[in-house]
Amino acid sequence: MCNQAIMLITDGAMEDFESVFEEFNWPERRVRVFTYLIGREMTFAQNTKWIACNNKGFYTHISTLADVQENVMEYLHVLSRPMVINHNHDIIWTEAYMDTVVSGQSQSCLLTFKNTTVPAF
Repeated sequence: MCNQAIMLITDGAMEDFESVFEEFNWPERRVRVFTYLIGREMTFAQNTKWIACNNKGFYTHISTLADVQENVMEYLHVLSRPMVINHNHDIIWTEAYMDTVVSGQSQSCLLTFKNTTVPAF
């Protein structure tokens, strides 16, 4: 069984869309909703937080560019919890990491990781 998640990146939600979640996601709450409120404006923060918290997700406020790296991976901590709904406890998660290209590496080293798949538009 797979985890299903929606990641909502927004500058605010004018309503909590309770009727939509009630119809399509409740009572099982199989799809987790993670919300990222972008910007310094906090007018609709309560609705954005409600959406995440009532759908087994996580709310994050990202007010500056410096907050992105620190906060964007918080969803992994939530998804890495045991899948209690299905009583599956044999899944092992590892932390995601940010990769950087080290200056001075040769072109041939980088080509070994080349992706040859066709992009889907």
